[in-house]
Amino acid sequence: MNHLIIIYPILMGLFSTSNVSPADPVDYQKIAVEMEWDFKLDRSTILTSLLEPHAEYTVSVTSSALRPEKLVISFWLDGIKKYEWTGHGHSLFKIIDNNLYYASFDTIDTGADIVAVDLISGKEIWRSPVKGIGSPDHSAYANFLNIKIRAESVIIYGCETMGDYVEIKLLRTGETVGHKQFVRDGKPRKAGPAD
Repeated sequence: MNHLIIIYPILMGLFSTSNVSPADPVDYQKIAVEMEWDFKLDRSTILTSLLEPHAEYTVSVTSSALRPEKLVISFWLDGIKKYEWTGHGHSLFKIIDNNLYYASFDTIDTGADIVAVDLISGKEIWRSPVKGIGSPDHSAYANFLNIKIRAESVIIYGCETMGDYVEIKLLRTGETVGHKQFVRDGKPRKAGPAD
């Protein structure tokens, strides 16, 4: 009987939730600060997104004779159009668990919005601007992105004329939780897309 009394408190300690410490929250800012520059120009075109698996979705891209640089990107499920937006040759997207994540941006202007869409309902879940490099004055500009999905986050690498950055946003909310501007020789990185 004494053995049961000794074992019982030990077992209660092993299975009690009061002794379990909650998992440490992920420090996305620390992750961003430790990230290395991983932008690739050849991963900044719509072809990159089109060549990735899309689950059961069909993706179509069309242009008009009047504005061939503007592409209408449509997502279809069982012959029904679920969502579309107008982009360009450098538009990027990912589909994860019936959610579409895409970058809405102009290649001749700074910044971007990352947009999440529920492809079942066709409704926007969230739209979130990147911090990027801010709003520098410019007259001629180039802006290219790479997007990666990792666990609970979307990672954006931005390569702009006036500087480069990496940004981490939460998949479920679009909140920016990590950001780093890359520097070279103590100044914002200005190597541009030729890297």
